[in-house]
Amino acid sequence: MAESQETSRADANKSPLTRAMTVAAVSYLALRGFKPVETEVPVMRRWTADIAGVCVPTRTEAQKLKLLPRRHHPQYETIYQDLPVPMTTIVEVKATRADFFKDRQRKFERLPAHLCYLSVPRGLLARDEWPVGWFVLEHNRKDGSVNRLARQCEVRQVEAETSLWLVHGIAVRRHNRTHGQFFREMARQINQQTGIHRIDAALRAVTHWLNGKYESLEEALAMGAVRTRIPKRTISELEAAKAAVHRCVKREAG
Repeated sequence: MAESQETSRADANKSPLTRAMTVAAVSYLALRGFKPVETEVPVMRRWTADIAGVCVPTRTEAQKLKLLPRRHHPQYETIYQDLPVPMTTIVEVKATRADFFKDRQRKFERLPAHLCYLSVPRGLLARDEWPVGWFVLEHNRKDGSVNRLARQCEVRQVEAETSLWLVHGIAVRRHNRTHGQFFREMARQINQQTGIHRIDAALRAVTHWLNGKYESLEEALAMGAVRTRIPKRTISELEAAKAAVHRCVKREAG
């Protein structure tokens, strides 16, 4: 729960362009076989990636990622079989030059995933400013959508332990998110069922009272273990209605 709150605060501090670029980058990866894709994933000490994901790409997905040549290429199958699986990726989203240069040495001199992407608005950085070994996604400055994959790089070889920790971080983020959703839905269903049961019990108590089983509505509610609080005004109106019904019955009988 604390981690979810921290993530919400982190998202709230991001600019609208940064949030739009993040959504577009998540979609870009998801459409190319990465699942799950999560945001705010811990990579290593003092480094939380904006986006991270893992996949075992099909041949089609590998082609969409620009990791595999066309099928007629003589090395097509060999290149595909040599791709590391599962394949990890991280994305750093930088909407301003200040944001990029603040993290340049701390983050962009490292490559903790097989595919490391830098997402930036188109034209934000010169080509010679792109960090070595990082794929570059350029985004539309107005709506944050992905314009193009501006630079393609080699798939990095990553130590198994490093990949395992990143996959673990993705799994924990997914667990925390879905765990919270599950319990919120369970609480909603329980509250809904409890409300229905209370209404049903209250209606039964009112019916027993109208049939003369109890002298007062309060007694009927108490005997039915109904914890629903009915306003005194409503009780008075029900008692008046009951008295009116009884008078009508007596007149009809007379």
